[in-house]
Amino acid sequence: MEKVGVVLPCVGINRDLPLVVECFLRQTWEHRELHIVNVMGEIHFEHPLVRIYNVEPSRLPTTRHQLSYGVEKAGCRYFAKWDADDFYAPWFLEEAMTHLLAQPGKHVKPANSWMVTGHPAHTLVSAGNVFEAAWTLDRD
Repeated sequence: MEKVGVVLPCVGINRDLPLVVECFLRQTWEHRELHIVNVMGEIHFEHPLVRIYNVEPSRLPTTRHQLSYGVEKAGCRYFAKWDADDFYAPWFLEEAMTHLLAQPGKHVKPANSWMVTGHPAHTLVSAGNVFEAAWTLDRD
């Protein structure tokens, strides 16, 4: 089974970050690592599947720089980009990797996602899902 490195750029601890880590720990895809790239303050968390990089903001001024840094540190052929304020179903990585391994050299982006939009509280977004920022990619 291939390992996937999940890269999560963040700016300090927000109220959702502990829940995003919990989402990661509940993933059904066994071979995975979470790489949190933080550019504000210090984040500490001890778990064998989680790596945290506390880096000065001047070294990684944009999300793109944080993401590149995390991908380099992860060193995996397959990686996923997650957001620090989004939640992921336990089967998210398993479905993404199943699709990705069936079509090497491609990327996977969910066709649907749920968004908190007010009333009704949750709305299913599809039709190209332009809002979804989470994706899984084969580096090769």
